[in-house]
Amino acid sequence: MHPDLRARFNADFTPGKYGALLRCVNETEKWPADFRISETPIFLTDEFTNEVTRAANSIVDLTRTPEFARHAQGAIPNGLEVPNESAHPNFLIIDFGICAEGDRLVPRLIELQAFPSLFGFQLLLLHCMRRAYPAIPRNWTSSFGGIKDKAYIEMLHRRAGKTKNAGRFRRHGNVARRQTRLRHKNKTAWPCFIL
Repeated sequence: MHPDLRARFNADFTPGKYGALLRCVNETEKWPADFRISETPIFLTDEFTNEVTRAANSIVDLTRTPEFARHAQGAIPNGLEVPNESAHPNFLIIDFGICAEGDRLVPRLIELQAFPSLFGFQLLLLHCMRRAYPAIPRNWTSSFGGIKDKAYIEMLHRRAGKTKNAGRFRRHGNVARRQTRLRHKNKTAWPCFIL
């Protein structure tokens, strides 16, 4: 953890601010979160962020091999294949646990998924955290690589345009709304977010 950011956040934290975070997350969209929202983000050091990024990139590299593609084909039950599926997913989410290894903290893979529902929620959560917790610096982001919000939204739209269901993604996940608040044109599109 980044000690300065952690200390500043802890000194400024109140249960009321956490309540404001929950209200923002649960009232901004039609569906409230059906899972627990953490009271705090984690503030990683640059060194640990780089270690997690290297680990994620090495996992992505493995998913792009012919051996992985052959192995993955057998993981999809008959009848659930996606017609005209691309060779590689347009979206990947890699969940890491932070584990102790001797006197070091190291990332360990928990889950790999290629379903994009979380990407919109992450931006919503970031905006709600910034609103509820003024101690979080305005330039702090939850995005690896430091991508800014507008560029993040543009990237999602570009990547969605390369999917077979691009129109559906845009219709259900139009995140480029006023003040980057996540508002869906069709609020029946996303019944829940999985975190």
